[in-house]
Amino acid sequence: MRRALAVTAGLLTQVCVLATAAAQERAGVVTTLTGSATVARNVPTQSLPLKFKDDVFGRDRIATSEQSLVRLLLGGKALVTVRELSTFTITEEAQRAVVDLQSGKIGVAAARQLFRPGERLEIRTQNAVAGIRGTLLIAEMLPNGDSLFSVVSGFADVCQSGAAGACATITKGERALVGLTALRSEAIPAGTDPEAGLRPGGPQHTT
Repeated sequence: MRRALAVTAGLLTQVCVLATAAAQERAGVVTTLTGSATVARNVPTQSLPLKFKDDVFGRDRIATSEQSLVRLLLGGKALVTVRELSTFTITEEAQRAVVDLQSGKIGVAAARQLFRPGERLEIRTQNAVAGIRGTLLIAEMLPNGDSLFSVVSGFADVCQSGAAGACATITKGERALVGLTALRSEAIPAGTDPEAGLRPGGPQHTT
């Protein structure tokens, strides 16, 4: 009897997850998966294995495991590459898609020609926000809680969180380090590879 109830509860949970996904608008799709990752839907909050070619929905929370990498195509306009041991959430607002990085490192490549007037993509961390169009931007949460944004191509507008936060526009070859009380922009040091850890390696699924 207990086993039957457990099976029934498990099936109901899966149905709830599927129903939640069906009620949400698709935000993107998994195009590359190396290693393993999980996705948590907003209702109920339960982590499920993320699979190659899975649809991704608004408010999905994705986490990569050790020695893993995920790439997502968001809205057909941006490619997000997620390093190992990283966690982020996708949300969509009016004319704005938001990638909220809680930990780890991501690379976001946005195709300018695919964005309509007024549209933009934002990358947020606990203390900063970066807005991009037609940019390859690397965003990383450092162990001390600071945020590091590096521009590989294009440009990005980076601001501290909060209405009174400082802002800076950084272009190709520049980076911005954002702490709780300061924002500093500078050239990316010679010999530094902002994309380290964001290149697929080992067995993987790709389109």
